[in-house]
Amino acid sequence: MTNEMPKRLPTVKHNGEKYFIDWRLQEFRPVDRPFESIPFDSELGRKIDEMPEPRTDANPIENNVTVTCSSCGKLLFVGSENEARHLAIYCEDCLR
Repeated sequence: MTNEMPKRLPTVKHNGEKYFIDWRLQEFRPVDRPFESIPFDSELGRKIDEMPEPRTDANPIENNVTVTCSSCGKLLFVGSENEARHLAIYCEDCLR
């Protein structure tokens, strides 16, 4: 058993109705009737799929970060948190 919190599925709005997007099951589900499923590959599913990409909360790991030396202020790194995750970033001038 895992201790992970449940994740909220992204939603998309089509013709005034909101649908959950379940990538794992490859289906849309109306928010107000979540037990009703609409396969991605059905006629309605294809119509819903023509809608713009759903907006989800930004993933903080993809946020851009800037790292500067605390001693001399030299710019050391610009990129995403994901890119910086396993880097050892230090200033070659200050050796910090």
